[in-house]
Amino acid sequence: MKIRAVLIVLMFFTMLFYPAVAEPRPTVMITDYNVYPEVLMPGDTGTITVTIQNMDTLSSETETTTTKTTSYESSTTATSTIRAEIETIRLSSRSRGIEWLREGSQRSEYYNIGALGPGESITISLPIKAATYASDRTYFPEVCIEVEKGENVRFPIPVKVDSSGVKISADAPSSIAVGEITTISLTVLNTRQNKIEAVRLVPMTKGVKFSPSEFLIGTITPDELVNASFDIAIGDSFGQGENEIQFRVEYKNGDNYHESYCKIPVEVVHGYGVRLIASKFPLSIMKGEMAAIELDTVNTRSDEVKSAIVVPMTEGLLLYQPSEYYIGNMRPGDLYTAQFTIDTSNVKTGINNLDFKVRYKDANGYQESDVCTLTLNAVAMEAANTNTASSGGSIIPIVVILVIIAIGLVLHIRRRKRKM
Repeated sequence: MKIRAVLIVLMFFTMLFYPAVAEPRPTVMITDYNVYPEVLMPGDTGTITVTIQNMDTLSSETETTTTKTTSYESSTTATSTIRAEIETIRLSSRSRGIEWLREGSQRSEYYNIGALGPGESITISLPIKAATYASDRTYFPEVCIEVEKGENVRFPIPVKVDSSGVKISADAPSSIAVGEITTISLTVLNTRQNKIEAVRLVPMTKGVKFSPSEFLIGTITPDELVNASFDIAIGDSFGQGENEIQFRVEYKNGDNYHESYCKIPVEVVHGYGVRLIASKFPLSIMKGEMAAIELDTVNTRSDEVKSAIVVPMTEGLLLYQPSEYYIGNMRPGDLYTAQFTIDTSNVKTGINNLDFKVRYKDANGYQESDVCTLTLNAVAMEAANTNTASSGGSIIPIVVILVIIAIGLVLHIRRRKRKM
């Protein structure tokens, strides 16, 4: 009896100091993650990509199979490593600012991902979406992993949301003439914390010809400035007065398309597409004489005009040759000099304004330039003769006096010689 009691006590202490070894359980961990795009905008979609690894490289399990028959008994022992069986992966968030993207499916988790052996890993991408009302801050949705007969994992992933985009500034003249080629310079600034891609500038205004038709930029890094310029020519159909020229900036944040707009206020004036410039004419002329006039005609438009002709607009003006000056077709930048000889017989005495215009044809039909005005002072013939006579009468007494003085000097010199 004493021996049995001693054995019981020894067994008790053995169980106390050497407890049974618990069954090994697989352990997984998220060893790496990536958010794309780096910073989302409200309403953007993206992905959280995580790398999941079975961190247990030593645990194994042993299974013994015993076979009995009437004549013998046999047993087989098999040892295998413990695999981590991933049952589900889901996204959990206390805020609705970042959620699992459910487009085309109502599921919000992955099932039966598979088993990972010791040291093995798998990469999984979770689709996410930033709510359109999401505020600018960092969210921490949790990636939850449930492992069969193992330790479950909850891992917070930082996801940034920023509503800032691009800023556009413009340098343009305050007024632009119809048909005249003008350069507009634009500056695009990326104010975001991450790069944007596929950036391009697209003109939006109808009735205006742009060169180039669009400006491709590509990738812009954070806080980077990119300059672009367009040559524009406003068509005759475009409204005059206060107006706007508009540009659109298109870009991608990750796989999400975004747009920003730039409106440039300008005053549209008419008539400088084909211009007349007075290059040679007399400021004053005697009435009845012929006056030679030269007018430079220049095409400042971005397109060719046809059938250009310089015509006088002053009523009753006598043109000795020609009565009008035909130029014909004018390409952009062409300059021609129109020459006229004017008979001033029937112009009024004093200041005369002589008006000329260019008429030409474009895609919208016949057009006219602004008026080019020359100022000519016509002096009457009688006034000229009177001035001549009066100036001649004043000259004669002076000549007579000079002659008398000369004769007196000669006589005085002769007398002195005789006395000597």
